[in-house]
Amino acid sequence: MSDEILLILKNIEERLTLIEERIDIVQANCEQMSDHVKFVEQTYDVVRCPLNFVKNRIECLMGKKNTKELPYILK
Repeated sequence: MSDEILLILKNIEERLTLIEERIDIVQANCEQMSDHVKFVEQTYDVVRCPLNFVKNRIECLMGKKNTKELPYILK
């Protein structure tokens, strides 16, 4: 093989290595975000009913009627 082809292949290999490193970083960040989303969903499931209760009482004191409940998170 000519030196030019070897240089091009080496360049491609270096760029591929950089891409792989970046993918590893993105994957780790996605896993962290997924854990965070699960935490938020679990927390919301726990506090949804108490929040609805407080919200409804405040709206009742303010004279509002037929208000919407807090939505469930669709999974």
